[in-house]
Amino acid sequence: MTRHAVLEEGPAVALGALLGVEPGGFGKGLPPMWHAVYLLERWRRDELGVDGHPLHGMPEPPLGAHSRMFAGGRTRNLRPLALGVETTKMSQVVRTAQKVGSSGPLTFVTVRHDFEQNGELAVSEEHDIVYRPLTSKPVDSKPGDSTPAASPQLTRPAPSAPPDESITPELHFAADPVALFLFSMYTSNSHRIHYDEAFALSEGHAGLVIHGPLQILLMAEALRARGTDVFGAEFSYRLLKPATASQTLTIGEPPGEHGSGCVRVVDALGTLVARGDVTPLN
Repeated sequence: MTRHAVLEEGPAVALGALLGVEPGGFGKGLPPMWHAVYLLERWRRDELGVDGHPLHGMPEPPLGAHSRMFAGGRTRNLRPLALGVETTKMSQVVRTAQKVGSSGPLTFVTVRHDFEQNGELAVSEEHDIVYRPLTSKPVDSKPGDSTPAASPQLTRPAPSAPPDESITPELHFAADPVALFLFSMYTSNSHRIHYDEAFALSEGHAGLVIHGPLQILLMAEALRARGTDVFGAEFSYRLLKPATASQTLTIGEPPGEHGSGCVRVVDALGTLVARGDVTPLN
């Protein structure tokens, strides 16, 4: 599957407003991982299943009722994507595997997305997606009421705040239903686990699920804030445990790893929910 478009400033401005950060201008191109809001697929309503996911496309969902989760991936950031330039995104399935986990059979699918500008590869990423059969029929409901958290924003921790036991805090992000809705909109993600609490509960989650790609962006922002250059490197990431809203995530460096390119996401209970690691390309 191939898509073409000239990258406009609007999506990046919207993403920066959601994150509560100043991108610092786009003269040198998009910050690392901000390509997540570009060259997206737009689905008709009748092309979506009860869970909000496309019934067909990239990747093709397995037969039967399945829940879908983003497990992690790897991104090779060769050079920044420039705005105002015709860009090509090529997507293809590169691997599939069948495994058995504690919850039963699992289908792992790896999709690669390559972004090219002026005939040169700028970003190449692989996303690992896991499908597991549903043990019960998901509800067909409207989003339930929930108590909002603080306004979504990305901030430096206050100097007086006690350090987290697992990481050295670098950034905080308050994830609430509004933040998750906006990120779903900006990334054209209609998966109901991110905005329909009753549906998320019916799939076994403790509440609305905070997007994996959002956590990856937060880790990339922590790296950028500390001055770690992700360009010319591979940024690998894993989602270790679903993080559910409303809560504030802490993003930072694990102890003893100063300057190593390691970054982690910890939830409000101090549980490690995601990890990222930067490795220079040879």
